[in-house]
Formats: sequence, C-alpha cells, structure tokens
Amino acid sequence: MLRYELTKKHAGIILWGDPWTLNDLFDFIHRINEESSAITNKESFMISLAYDVRKAYQREREVTSVESFEDSYKLYGVKIIWPVLLLQISVLRNAMGFLPTTRSDQAIMFDLESTIEAALKKAIPNDADKIFELLGVIGSEKLEHLEKIYLSKCKKYVSLSTRQRLKTLLPLLQTMSSSYNLLSKHHENNFDFDEHRFDWPKFDW
Repeated sequence: MLRYELTKKHAGIILWGDPWTLNDLFDFIHRINEESSAITNKESFMISLAYDVRKAYQREREVTSVESFEDSYKLYGVKIIWPVLLLQISVLRNAMGFLPTTRSDQAIMFDLESTIEAALKKAIPNDADKIFELLGVIGSEKLEHLEKIYLSKCKKYVSLSTRQRLKTLLPLLQTMSSSYNLLSKHHENNFDFDEHRFDWPKFDW
C-alpha cells in the first residue's frame, strides 16, 4: 500500500511504499507506457514516473522507518512536484483505456489515485475534488500538446512562493486543457515560465 507525505513548502509530495508495492507500481507504469497507443512517445514525461518509482525502491531517494505495534519496517519514497505528478496520473489513467487491463492493474492504479487524492484533500480541501475532475479532461489531451507545455508550467509552479503554490495549482492545471484556453478570456494567467532563459529554478520542497 502506498502512502504520502506533504512537503513543507507545498512543492509536492513524497510518495512512499514498501519495495514490493513500488516494484509492482514500476512494472505497471512501464507496461502501460510501452503498450498503450495513447502514449505515442515512449520517452515522454510518463517514463520519468517509472524512473522515480524505480529509484525509490532501489533505495536511492528517501528512506524512513515506521513503527507498527512491536515491529518496525522501512518505507522508500521519492519527491514529486504536484503538477508533474497530477499530469502523469491523468495521462496514465487515460492510457489504460487503450489496452486490456487486469484487476491487478486496476488495483494498483486505484491505490495510486486514492493516495494522491488523500494528499490533495489534506493539502487543499476546497480544490481537491475540482482538480480530480479536471484530470479526466487533461488526460484526454494529445500527448504532443502536453509535452509542449508542461515543463514551463511546472517550472513556474516551483518558482512561486510557498503561499502562492497551492492557491495557483488548480488554475495552473486548467491552462493545460486546450478547451479551457479557448474559452478563457484570462490569457494573461497562462502560468508559463521562460524556459529558454532559465533551467529549473532553485526551489525549496
């Protein structure tokens, strides 16, 4: 079973799990990425989610000890930026609709989604349901469109102050939807970061 931990500066979460859960999650993401026709670029931001999960269970990211009754055990985790993670699970869920899946696949995806939903509801309870509803829209966008825009928007997110981050998460995600951009009159709120001038900005988690 997966667990989460909110980061102090609202940049994202730490996704925790035991080695077996993380290994199953890695295999699942990798298979969906390779086999789903919805993921046209097999080296897109989707494969980075599998990479992060693999680094976690290989004990190359975060490690914590957990006490349970008289036992103690270790969990392994990885930090992931909010808009990156939300974009990845939205595309992953949509991609599952383009190939046969098993009950095990659905269980793994439900565990991932429910963990992230719980984290969202703790971080921003007023916007959590709206964000999860929006993910269905974002996930159905063409991958080419999302690849063009996600980096600048994610860089913009982490460049914001701690107070601004969670307040702007919903409107930032809305700008990833092409239909929202066509209907919105607030074009100045595009949340783009000039990635041609800067690499990833330095930020606190």
